[in-house]
Formats: sequence, structure tokens, C-alpha cells
Amino acid sequence: ELENKWKHRFQLALGVKLPTGNAHHELPTGIRHSLLLQPGTGAADVFGFAQYTIGINRWGIMTNMQGRYSGENAIGEQLNPAFMGTWNVFYRLGNETKMVLPQIQMYYERMSGVRMENIMQEGTMMHVLMAGVGADVYLNRLAINFGWHHAIFEETEFGNPEAKFRATIGITWNFNQTEYLLKSNENE
Repeated sequence: ELENKWKHRFQLALGVKLPTGNAHHELPTGIRHSLLLQPGTGAADVFGFAQYTIGINRWGIMTNMQGRYSGENAIGEQLNPAFMGTWNVFYRLGNETKMVLPQIQMYYERMSGVRMENIMQEGTMMHVLMAGVGADVYLNRLAINFGWHHAIFEETEFGNPEAKFRATIGITWNFNQTEYLLKSNENE
């Protein structure tokens, strides 16, 4: 039975990404790939994250905003600060322990580019809006999400690779949280 009641959740997070990936991958000819094509940046990043979800019955909307500030790697490269956002409209199938949320998704990213020894590098800017479909699948504490997005707007400059599509997949393990910093009044 569905309750005709609004439910919502707000999350904030701060984090640090450690420089664990390889930023020095080369082609067989010995030419190093651009930083944007490397499996890692070779630098530590600091990021902030905010997510708000609201729903009634089985329908819901989720928005997620993330900002990132990157450090400089060992060879003087640095990603400029970036902003990313997602907006999803979903429908919930299943129950609290096993559910699927098919979604219509939008993704936005803006970064002014890569700096090499504090000089902006041409063709490294990113300003793109994408739309597509995806789903979240929850099995008890395990969450699997995926999405397929197609570019609907992109600002490019000379030398920029164009974004045609984006495919994502994620796996999350949710710990059993019993204590919350802020609690709502259950009697409202």
C-alpha cells in the first residue's frame, strides 16, 4: 500500500581523492597521452558533494552537485576547478530491500581546462550537458547504478575532443547507519 506522503533526504559530503592512478601512460611510440586520457591524474583532489532527493509514492527527483579542486601532479599539470551536476526523475519498483529505479537522467559538467606549469592548455576545456536513461538496482545493502547519456549541448574550442556519449556504471555498499547528525521528528 502506498502512502500519499512526501519523503525527502539531504546529504552533504567532503572528501579527498588520493593520487593512486597512473598519469604517465604512453603510446607504443613513446608519446605520452594527454592528462584527460590518463587512467589517473597523479594529483590529490578535494571535493564537496550535495545531494537532495524528494519523492511521493513511487515517483521521485534526485539532484546531485559536486565541486572539485585538483592539486598539481609531479610534472606540473593541474586540472582547473570543476563543477558537475546530475538530475534524475525516477520511478520505484519493488520494496525496501529489493528495488529498481528506472530513470530519466541529465548530466552537466564544466571545467575550464588543464594547466601545465600554470599555463592554460588549448583544447582541454569541458562544458557539456547530456541526457539519457539509466537505473539504480538495490539488493539489500548493495547498489548498482548505470546510465547512458548523449550530448545535447556542448561548448567547444579548437582542439577539444567532442563528447558524443557517456556510459557509467557504479557499485556501492551501504553500511547500516543507525545514528544521524540531524534527526527529523517522527511525530510530524
